[in-house]
Amino acid sequence: KSAMTRASILDATIECFIELGYNNFTTSDVADVAEISRGAMRHHFLSKKDLIQAAVKHLHKKLLEDFTLVVSTVPQDLAGKDLIRERLNAYWQHANSDLFRVYQELCMVARTTPELKEILEQSVKDFEYFATKSIISLFKEWGGYSDSLFLAVDTTKFLIEGMALGQIVSNRDARIQRQLDYIVDRIDQIFKEDIVQAKSDC
Repeated sequence: KSAMTRASILDATIECFIELGYNNFTTSDVADVAEISRGAMRHHFLSKKDLIQAAVKHLHKKLLEDFTLVVSTVPQDLAGKDLIRERLNAYWQHANSDLFRVYQELCMVARTTPELKEILEQSVKDFEYFATKSIISLFKEWGGYSDSLFLAVDTTKFLIEGMALGQIVSNRDARIQRQLDYIVDRIDQIFKEDIVQAKSDC
């Protein structure tokens, strides 16, 4: 029961991040959303900093779960550019989720909030370790860890996440589709170059 209550508090904190914003929520708001007493809150988290630290880790865990889920639902019988495009569509869906948007907002707030920046930086290190393992498992056609795989991942990450930030842009949908087409071509090129390089190394 204690673990369930803790998880409920962390889910409620993320909900407060989404609905109220980092600078506007209180531990009382979290207790209300979690439907627990203030005393129960203090039993699990002695300070707001402790709560935020745990909530950021919880958010990263949920982000990794969401990313893994949306990518793993891409049909396995696809190949080439069709497979790349469906994975990009899945990532685009992930990057536009409430979870990911609140993460981006936390990163922006961290620019002027050293305490939050420190929490995020530590959590990101743990997140990237598990994300790397997940990526290798999901993208088996690359044959395990390779610089080319993570070049493709980074290319996708920075372009997709950058586009997700641009909410107020004229003719947004058409411009996004053009960029997605461009990313498909670049990832396909990186993958083919990786295959050629692997064959030449044999």
